[in-house]
Amino acid sequence: MNPIEELKTQLAKYPAIKYKSDSTSITVPPQNPNSFEVRFAYGENDCLVFYEGWHEHFTASEEAMKCFLFGLSPNCRLRVLRRGVYDYQWTLQILENGNWIAYDTTRLLFFPFWRRRKVIILQNNYINNPHSLRSAAESGRSSAQEMKGKT
Repeated sequence: MNPIEELKTQLAKYPAIKYKSDSTSITVPPQNPNSFEVRFAYGENDCLVFYEGWHEHFTASEEAMKCFLFGLSPNCRLRVLRRGVYDYQWTLQILENGNWIAYDTTRLLFFPFWRRRKVIILQNNYINNPHSLRSAAESGRSSAQEMKGKT
């Protein structure tokens, strides 16, 4: 079974989750203004998982699927920095032992720095997922580093 079909099977367990898919990607849109989009895309050599502007590369589709599902759980949130109406930084935070731990950050180089800064917290609450993102993301990070070394 390809990763998109496998994710559809997983999402079918949660009828409240609406998603869009095609042959190479699946996207769960935000459920409300305080939640975020989660997207999975795969190609020949790797998979990508997006939480709004944050993203991670994976060579193992199983780890990418865990990361995708984790983004739908209440144990994951994004701390977004905005200048004016422009989002420019997304920090993935993981709930560990009752505390939010900053895990990884994706940011844009160019943004309207002269605008007023605002911090926004976005969180999904679709599913309770037992998978640990730490192992999935670390696997993805090492796989991405291996790919960079080959090019």
